[in-house]
Amino acid sequence: ANGYTVNVTNYDANYTWTPTATSGSVSAGTPTGSTLALTITGLPAGASATTTMTTTRTGYTNGASTVDGTAASAPTPAPIPTNPTSPTESPTIEIIASPLPSTPRNLIAVAQDSSVRLSWAPASSAGASPVTSYMVQSQPGGATCTTSTNACVVEGLSNGTAYTFTVRALNGAGWGPWSAASVAVTPATTAVTNPTLFISGNIKQVRGRAEIRVSGTATEIEAGTVIRPWLRVQGQKKFTRGLARIRVDETGNFRWERRIAKKVLITFRTEDGTVRSNTIAMRR
Repeated sequence: ANGYTVNVTNYDANYTWTPTATSGSVSAGTPTGSTLALTITGLPAGASATTTMTTTRTGYTNGASTVDGTAASAPTPAPIPTNPTSPTESPTIEIIASPLPSTPRNLIAVAQDSSVRLSWAPASSAGASPVTSYMVQSQPGGATCTTSTNACVVEGLSNGTAYTFTVRALNGAGWGPWSAASVAVTPATTAVTNPTLFISGNIKQVRGRAEIRVSGTATEIEAGTVIRPWLRVQGQKKFTRGLARIRVDETGNFRWERRIAKKVLITFRTEDGTVRSNTIAMRR
């Protein structure tokens, strides 16, 4: 016995199922109805591993869950009974979405004098309840900042020292996992940074109609600066400037809402066009 088996009992072929294991090798069998068997091999007797199953589907929130298992010792052969019975079925474990929020994405770090400004996209899955806070932590040093928005500043850092950062999200069930580390940045008295715009969005149903809600973070852009949305609706070849005039607030954030009838690409630009955000696609 050099491993163990786990059965996913809520398999749905409309999703992409990707298993991984912290030790050994994991492989998926052929689905039978709503059951998908995972086999973990390459473990010495008594060794443990954690298996993670991730699900993805276009237009749906990603899901992930984990289960621990231990490779059993080789059993002592038993005599063959005179009247053998059917083998006992393997126990099944249903893989369900974690109640904790998933990892925040696209962490961006911008060096300043004795501090670093961080911004990120929200966690793709809020878990069992809405996300209420985010925490950023530096390495080395472990300096932190906590916020309810998608940006904050870690202060009290040493100029000339390179730092990386990770971020995690909090909901009613607790803290989710830390993100991957950011690119290393070095605070300096004369740190030169370029202005940036970063946006993320979601769609809410308001009185039966779909509405885009875009959140953005501006870095090295003065509060009160006017920025504009640019949209490219499905079927159009070019982006068109929206009528809205959005101002960056004192914390470097901004918001914009609009109803949507079909797929649309969205980006933001300063009025002079010198700073442009990333582009996101929104669909009903």
